[in-house]
Amino acid sequence: MPSHPDPTGEGLPLNRRDFLQLTGLGSLGLLVPGLLTGCGDDAGGVLGSPSYAATILDGQAAIRQALVDTNTPSISVALVDDQRVIWAEAFGVIDKEQGLAPTNQTRFCIGSCSKVLAAMATMILVERGLVALDAPLVTYVPAFGMLSPEADAITIRQLLSHASGLPGANFVNIFTLAPQADYAERTQVELADQRLKHAPGEMAVYCNDGFTLIEELVAAVTGQSYAQFVTTEILVPTGMTQSAYPRKPFPAGTFAPAYDDDIPVPQEFTNGFATGGLYATPSDMGRLARLLLQGGILEGRRILSAASVAEMARDQTQNLGFNPIPSFQWGLGWDDVAQKGLAAVGVKAWTKNGGTLFYGSQFFVLPEARLGLAMSGTTLTYGSGKLAERILLNALVESGRLAAMPVPLPATPAPEAAVDDATLGAMAGYFAHHEAVLRVEVQPDRALTLSTFDSGTWTETARDLKYRADATFASDSKPLYAYRPLTAEFGDYQVVRIPWGYEHCLLELPYAQRVPPRGARAQDWERRLGREWLLVNDGAASWTLRMGPPRLRLDGIPELPGYVGVTTMSTQLLNASQDGQRARMWMMIPLNNGRDLADLVIVNRAGEEWVRFGSCLYRPLEGVPVLEVGGTTLTVEVASEALWLQVPARGTLTLRNAASWLLYDGNFVLAAEGQGAATLALPGRGGKTWVILYGARGDRIEVAVG
Repeated sequence: MPSHPDPTGEGLPLNRRDFLQLTGLGSLGLLVPGLLTGCGDDAGGVLGSPSYAATILDGQAAIRQALVDTNTPSISVALVDDQRVIWAEAFGVIDKEQGLAPTNQTRFCIGSCSKVLAAMATMILVERGLVALDAPLVTYVPAFGMLSPEADAITIRQLLSHASGLPGANFVNIFTLAPQADYAERTQVELADQRLKHAPGEMAVYCNDGFTLIEELVAAVTGQSYAQFVTTEILVPTGMTQSAYPRKPFPAGTFAPAYDDDIPVPQEFTNGFATGGLYATPSDMGRLARLLLQGGILEGRRILSAASVAEMARDQTQNLGFNPIPSFQWGLGWDDVAQKGLAAVGVKAWTKNGGTLFYGSQFFVLPEARLGLAMSGTTLTYGSGKLAERILLNALVESGRLAAMPVPLPATPAPEAAVDDATLGAMAGYFAHHEAVLRVEVQPDRALTLSTFDSGTWTETARDLKYRADATFASDSKPLYAYRPLTAEFGDYQVVRIPWGYEHCLLELPYAQRVPPRGARAQDWERRLGREWLLVNDGAASWTLRMGPPRLRLDGIPELPGYVGVTTMSTQLLNASQDGQRARMWMMIPLNNGRDLADLVIVNRAGEEWVRFGSCLYRPLEGVPVLEVGGTTLTVEVASEALWLQVPARGTLTLRNAASWLLYDGNFVLAAEGQGAATLALPGRGGKTWVILYGARGDRIEVAVG
């Protein structure tokens, strides 16, 4: 689950799905006092090795500045080599009211850095002869199946290397305020009604559900839960004493909370344990780095074979059928086994980025330089990748492996060049990626303007993109961010170039795919355009209900007659030309911008058209009962589905027999929430108030408005 920078460099908004990207994990335990002030475990270091004093001083200054610049409450870091802890330190605050600072024992959710442990757990099963990497998942989990028959061929290797073809992520109850023990099981059930978006092994597109299914694999072949197996086989023997999958809230003061201004955010539970659910300390992750640097051994105890460590670090993208821009060399669990910022200076590194709604992490292992680094913080904006590279580059200089620090690239525009009509034509038109529809227009001066679509409106997000001598389009204001066209097997694409890490090198990524022409929308879609639906199957503890409007809208784009735009917290473009009941995902974008796609299916419920978008179920907004004054009783028919009610914007609301409830103003901004009976004043904002109610099947919830 990633925290990549805005790939356009032009300020395109990020949302919760961006937080699921590559959309970057013993105990250092009882640390000697020197570590708390940034020293190693020996003031002079191991005999014959550098002290890294300059690296530590620079890292401390950079982290403290990042705390201030990005309003990040806390950051923690650990730098290790294969034999020792070089530096471990925590910065900032974890209790603003009490002024409590974090320590090296303070836990952070490491998000997708958890995937490294999922790959390790799988390799342990491979070593024991319980699993074969190239065997289909159905060999071990025969209940797994999808609407696409080809899903039976998905291998364990493909799950671990994002090449399975699964649609992406199950967003129902993935981030919650309370643990959801059945998330992996429910994900497998939800996938049974979904299609693959590409053939297994055809390409690699970042996919959280592939790792969630590893939980089902581990349970099937060991009889243990995934959390039990990883704890017993990895965390305990590695001495990662502060690391855990939270199955209940941690005591206050033992983990680093995020903050909303000066109010601490409740603990975040990421319920896909294998894909992003581990809480750990960078110090514990430093132990994991040391184990990997030593070929699977730590302090004389072998946890993993050297062959398994090597297989995890082997480029798994070499045999893909479609990989037009090999930006990342994914390993098993790793985002990149030749991390580009360090590769640019001739140093090999394995890396994993991790991001949740509130935490951003990085995990690096440099197998030849014998260094490792782990970092976590309580925002996604503090620049974890750039900070991590800066620390490692300084350490490489101080150890003598680099002659000097690389210099960040100057923001100097490349010279303008004449552009032909064919090149302009290849860039102009309509494109899409997993959460945006893009329009590129040619201006009279032959520069490009880029706009994005949201709920019927186009908003300009980049302008004055001029053709350059390096065959890209870039603005004078952000010259390191650039676009170029590409024609490949599955269509025409935009490619984006961005500065990477410490910003001393550039990286190209497949950004968006040209929208293919279709026939007209199939019958019935026209009458659905402009309508809205409300989410019903996310639990009362879901962060989704608190982070953005829990609604879905369908729109048409006149220039794209065969499609519908599905807007939740972003807009995804679906093919609506084939039939009137299913609008289909169609994009074939490797790496990250083709992730988290889904079909939208019309579900007929008691004379109403509900919609299912991936694993999320929505009911029609216009069918929600309205209570203007007086009382009513609502009966819970399905325990996993919430009830909605519309009430006035002003007045008093009384609730009885509701297990949980949330209250939104007319703009779907959360105004109040609670459990059990309540009497409260309505928010008075907008022309109406929306109430979502939860209970057990058969519960009769009483509501009164006065």
